[in-house]
Amino acid sequence: MLMNKILRYSFVALLAMMFAPSFAEDIIWQEDFSSYAKDAVPSGGDYSYACVGSGTKIYNDKLAGGIAPELLIGKSGGSFSVTIPLNGKSGDMILSYKANYDRITVTATGATIGDKTAVGTSYSIPVTVAAGTESVTLKFENTQGSNVRFDDAKLYQGTAKQPAGLSWGKASTTVTFGEDYSSIPTLQNPNELAVECTSDNAEVCTVTNAGVITVVGAGDANISAAFAGNDEYEAQTVTIKITVKPAIDHDAKGQKNNPYLITDEDFLTLAGSLKPEDETSTSSSNPKSDKIYVKGYIVDIDDVTPEDLAQYGNMTFKIAAVKGDYDAEIKLKAYRCKYLENAKFTSADQIKKDDEVVICGQIQWYGGSPQFVSGCNIYSIVKAESETQGQSWDFTKWSAETVANLIADAAASKTEGWSDVEKAADAAAGVEPTEAAKDNCFWFAGTVNEDGSLSANGAVIKELKGLKFDSNYAAKRSLAIAVNYPSTSLGDYAGGAYLWLGGGGSKQTFPCFTIPGVKAGSKITVELESHKPSDGRGIGLYKNSYAAENLIGEQFKPTTKATKTWEIAEDCDVVVWNTSGCHIYTIKIEAGAANISTIKVAAQNGAIYNLAGQVVNKGYKGLVIMNGRKVVMK
Repeated sequence: MLMNKILRYSFVALLAMMFAPSFAEDIIWQEDFSSYAKDAVPSGGDYSYACVGSGTKIYNDKLAGGIAPELLIGKSGGSFSVTIPLNGKSGDMILSYKANYDRITVTATGATIGDKTAVGTSYSIPVTVAAGTESVTLKFENTQGSNVRFDDAKLYQGTAKQPAGLSWGKASTTVTFGEDYSSIPTLQNPNELAVECTSDNAEVCTVTNAGVITVVGAGDANISAAFAGNDEYEAQTVTIKITVKPAIDHDAKGQKNNPYLITDEDFLTLAGSLKPEDETSTSSSNPKSDKIYVKGYIVDIDDVTPEDLAQYGNMTFKIAAVKGDYDAEIKLKAYRCKYLENAKFTSADQIKKDDEVVICGQIQWYGGSPQFVSGCNIYSIVKAESETQGQSWDFTKWSAETVANLIADAAASKTEGWSDVEKAADAAAGVEPTEAAKDNCFWFAGTVNEDGSLSANGAVIKELKGLKFDSNYAAKRSLAIAVNYPSTSLGDYAGGAYLWLGGGGSKQTFPCFTIPGVKAGSKITVELESHKPSDGRGIGLYKNSYAAENLIGEQFKPTTKATKTWEIAEDCDVVVWNTSGCHIYTIKIEAGAANISTIKVAAQNGAIYNLAGQVVNKGYKGLVIMNGRKVVMK
């Protein structure tokens, strides 16, 4: 009888577990900061609130995705702490909160916390509390170098509704009518919920329920996305403010088609109007101009490390109104400037002194003079005359001096300089070169010189002079000089001497080398073959930086030795990027036929000419001669 009773109770308990409703949400602590006023600092109270950092205080905003007000946790060590009485509760719990960035580190005293998960601006962390624990202290700390907004914190047990996860990613943005709208986001709706989107000013912006915003006119519009909530997800409304500034007249002074010179009286007037009371002020709050365009010649360039360039992709330099006027009384700094089309710089030699540039951005009076502030970019560039014009490279003829230096490097080390052992792991293990490679093929395992050149045994390799090699690509042991390398089991090669560009894996992450300062109208002819004759491999040439839209013509991927010629439409640096392993035998640059000096004379009459001497209209794209000067029209 006793056994039957136990079995009956066990079966009933199992049915209860299978069919009972989910354990309802039991909130142990909750805070949305709705009871606090702007600039208040939460402290004490029933939960022993504590804030650290002068910037940690209440703001009347809702950047975190909750309802205003919210708490700003200050950068570089700001924190918010809470001590929560448990009143006999223990076991598994959930901590949730909202934040506009993932910058908060959560620690607990009296509990064990698990891994954080995120959906949009909503974060969730499992918390485990041992039986008998009287209280738990949670600390929300921001150790990063930027502020973070914090809201809607909750510690609970049971099953809670999931956050809807809606987000615009930002609280506001400003654009100019008819210009770049890339800063306007599309609604993030990761759970694909039924959302109603509205605009409070349809004459400025409209929006679809999918969260796609369309600009209609100038003014301000608040765009909201609302989810009513259901049994699984919480209700949520998120709003973004879109400010659309009036359209710009690009023919006006200081705009695309009519940039300022820094010696122009109207530019000096504009700069003077931004001057703060303390002219030496370096405050970031000093007034800034609207976006303007300024033309000049580069006269000074700040040094930049490869590490900073790789991380930030910007450079700082100064321009003057006159080419070569390095001691000009009036100079304008471009601070942390990006390259063409706001792309990142990939190499410090993408610009040099005497390049003519048009810079786009805002100016600000800073430390005694005006300067372009961070966020500016080069709108157009006309490269200074380059040593590469008319130059040729023949990689089938390596001098005795170069070969001797390659052999000396290989004899000194298999892991530095030029190595006759192909694979880095083999070189590190002391593996000897194959008979085919010894004194016949050398893989680069050194450091690219600051000017992009390559050296062997301490001497710059003259056969490579004028080419700027990418340090990141070279670091992958991707480059080789074949002096007399025989054919392999992969197939027969057209010759044993060439420049070998390795391919595959991480080697394809970086460009191989750059031919700097190629002039418009030039022709570049390359002889190459695939390292694997059964597979078409080769190179692509790109204008200034690697991007699909910058590809010049088509990629060249022959199986066996072949020749291709590219015509260069405008002044640029030509970036060479290989599709996979291939051998380059020769490179030749022929100058274009256009007589620029003759066109300059003719162009004084106000007409616009292309480099063939033909009159073109204002809609023409590319390098032209206008009023006796070379200008890139986009």
